[in-house]
Amino acid sequence: MEAKYKTKRQWLSPGNVKDSHVFPWYLARPLILVFLPGMLFAQPDTSAIVRQLDGLVSIESHRAWWAELYRVDQAYRGHLTVDSLDNINLVKVAMYVNRFGLPDKNLIGRPANAAWLVWIHSKYPRATAWAFPIVLEQYRQREISEFSLRDYYLRSLYLRRFPDEGYRTRPLGEIFHDLELNLARTIDIVTLLSLLEEEETFLRQPFDVVGTWRAAATKDTLSLDGKPLALSFQEDPIRIFRDTSGQAWLHRLYADGSHYPQPLIQDNPAILVYRLFPEGGPVYTVLANGDLEETADGQVRIFARQH
Repeated sequence: MEAKYKTKRQWLSPGNVKDSHVFPWYLARPLILVFLPGMLFAQPDTSAIVRQLDGLVSIESHRAWWAELYRVDQAYRGHLTVDSLDNINLVKVAMYVNRFGLPDKNLIGRPANAAWLVWIHSKYPRATAWAFPIVLEQYRQREISEFSLRDYYLRSLYLRRFPDEGYRTRPLGEIFHDLELNLARTIDIVTLLSLLEEEETFLRQPFDVVGTWRAAATKDTLSLDGKPLALSFQEDPIRIFRDTSGQAWLHRLYADGSHYPQPLIQDNPAILVYRLFPEGGPVYTVLANGDLEETADGQVRIFARQH
């Protein structure tokens, strides 16, 4: 079935759908929950998603579909995050947008926000870049401002590749090109599935861990009702590892698992000094006592090695 792109007004115009009641079988989650020994990737069942989309024949059915997607996305956040659910949600949104265009917030309501929330919550950078039409079309239709596009949607992808804040000021065309974003009107689903599988499989390969470190807790004192309130903030650990080819990677171990490892530059394999970027940005040095020194913007921080 060839997906047809429609504007947000076309997909729910009175002449295209019936405002009738349908049995909500289309809310079934299209994920093949078969986990076998050695299985690396929970493949989204695109046939099931097609059947869901075929069942969206009324305004009510569209609303229910987005309401369920929104519920699942919000229910599994923080330490409850499940990557396979985020993957299936991204594929579902991509296939929906390919067929119907963006959901109309005036008709769907708040759950329509799931379209961009799902994109934001995907931790796989290459798959996210390929699914960029989900965000780009919102910008084209002026659903989001240029400021939001730059500061909220492009920021994390940009900072993975560059040590500056050029995402705020550089021409958008240059940013799109440098980040290798998909600018098409539709999203090729086969490519999206392939990228998701590649990026998830990478995380499951055997790694040689150089070390895991955590910075000392940051302490501060605030005033509450005129009384001092002592606070302590504990950062998440960071890890440096080498893959099977010997390439070094930096991995921030956030509680929700949202950080995807970034490649490090190691000029001399015999010296444990790593850089995130060719020029500028933080430099990480493993000290003689096993601790990690981070130098960035003239500031030095020490991370204690975890055992």
